[in-house]
Amino acid sequence: MIKLLIVEDNFDIASFLTNGLKQFGEYKIVIANNGKEAIKQWKSFEPDIITSDINMPVMDGFKMAEIIRNIDLHIPIIFFTGFNTRENVLGSYEVGANYYLKKPFEIDEFDAHIKGILSRGNTKSNCDCYKIGSFTYLKKHFILRHEPTNEEIRLTKMESDVLLLLVSKLNEPISKNVFYHILWNPSNDEKSLQNCLYKQIKNVRKYIKKDSNVQIVSLSRIGYKLEVKST
Repeated sequence: MIKLLIVEDNFDIASFLTNGLKQFGEYKIVIANNGKEAIKQWKSFEPDIITSDINMPVMDGFKMAEIIRNIDLHIPIIFFTGFNTRENVLGSYEVGANYYLKKPFEIDEFDAHIKGILSRGNTKSNCDCYKIGSFTYLKKHFILRHEPTNEEIRLTKMESDVLLLLVSKLNEPISKNVFYHILWNPSNDEKSLQNCLYKQIKNVRKYIKKDSNVQIVSLSRIGYKLEVKST
């Protein structure tokens, strides 16, 4: 079963792709009609691959891919568009696309590209256990274990989301906007988003204080990063 997220604002095209793929094997398909909706579906549906138009209302495909690539370097992304300009082709690969498909195309060609890219090895991690300095985080159970003392702390879902986002970009800065887009609704009041993020960061900092080599660093006017020093 291939879990496919199709991002397309044209209902007829989305239906054509969805119905056409049924003849080529087992697909579980979710459709999003713009990049913003696609990010929500990507988080909840956890697709094996994303296929997306570029020019869409609310949020285009390039912006969507930039946000997703900040978190997930491995999920395959295929762009398809009727605007076959040099800028679109180059822009697709600059934001991390695996392939660029020009419209119009046959449905068997679409299926072949999806399966071809997946056959090279879907490296999306299924890991439920993360090593963070002297801590182990058990994603499935929301438990952060301090190995030297065997002390366990149960995180909330929101605290877990923040920690996993920091772990995914270990020792690298993450902007506040990325937190807002990935974890919450960026259309909410910015002050509320800032307060919510600050609260979750404060809580996670408290949980990791037993290891001085692990810390969440505040980056002025940018965001945060999880810094783990080698021992």
